[in-house]
Formats: sequence, structure tokens, C-alpha cells
Amino acid sequence: MAEPVMDLLSTLPDAAPDPGRAERLRARCRARLERDAMRPTPRRHAAVASTLASAWRPAAALVSLAYLAAVIVTAIGLYRGL
Repeated sequence: MAEPVMDLLSTLPDAAPDPGRAERLRARCRARLERDAMRPTPRRHAAVASTLASAWRPAAALVSLAYLAAVIVTAIGLYRGL
């Protein structure tokens, strides 16, 4: 590095952990965890998600069968037109 940059870097204080800041951060984290632990779990959302998860496969099968039926009807119509 350039000499002026090295001089500026040498004047910086040594990095040292701040115990007060660390304790404040721990206290905030603990308070947040306690608040979240007291909050009820959203059971309704879980029920809706479970219903959607179990319903997508039959819905996809129904759409696929409808598409296949449309393809067959179109193919038969084209075949008869020849």
C-alpha cells in the first residue's frame, strides 16, 4: 500500500470487543425470543397450507386429463376432415 495509507492505518485504535454493546444485544435477543415464544402459532395458516398441499395433485391430474381429452377431440376432428 501507499505510505500515507499505512500511516493512517497505524493511527487507528486496536479493535476490541465492547462488552456493553454485547450485553445490550443479548438482552434484545432474549426479549425478542421471549415475545415470540408467547405469541400463539398460526394454526389456521397451517391448516390452509396442508389442504392446498394435499389438493394440488388431484387438481393437476384433472387439468391434465381435460387437456388430453381436448387433444384427442381435436385430433379426431382433424382426422375426420381429411
